This record gives sequence, C-alpha cells and structure tokens, in this order.
Amino acid sequence: YGGHLRESTDGGDTHVDKAIGEPHRIKDVFFKDAATGWHVGQFFRIAKSTDGGVAWDEQTPKSSPNNQGFLNALAVIPTGGMEGVAVGDSFT
Repeated sequence: YGGHLRESTDGGDTHVDKAIGEPHRIKDVFFKDAATGWHVGQFFRIAKSTDGGVAWDEQTPKSSPNNQGFLNALAVIPTGGMEGVAVGDSFT
C-alpha cells in the first residue's frame, strides 16, 4: 500500500525503488521485457512504463477517485502485440 514499487535483480536479496509514493495503490505489475511493463491498482488505474519502471504513464481511460474499486491483476501477451487483460472489482 502507498504505491511503492521495488525491483530485485538478485533473487530478492536486495531491492531498488522504482516508484516511491505513487499516488495509487499498486496491486500487480507485469513486464513483457526488461523495458516495457504495466501496473494496475486503485481507482481502476493502468499505467505503462517503457524504461524499465523508472517513469509511468497513465493509460486511457484515466483513473478516477469516483471509481472506488481496484484492478487486482493483469496479464499481457509477452510476444507480439499489446493485447492483455486486467481484472478487479466491479464498477460502482
């Protein structure tokens, strides 16, 4: 909770902060390669990174505090196109 995203490249012995205090609670992260990945979370937010998780761009449709749910998990086809699915709470 609190939007922290950390990366390990040594099996979890050490970690590097990637997103500190992200304004949305992050629930799941998926990287299709070393540079391109997405995270989902609070207010149905989906964000994409193309630099290994250093910067994140919110995807359309934009999240909204009026939508009080979460996206809890996502999967993206790791080869080829940009097809994927995110699942979570129902819209209220």
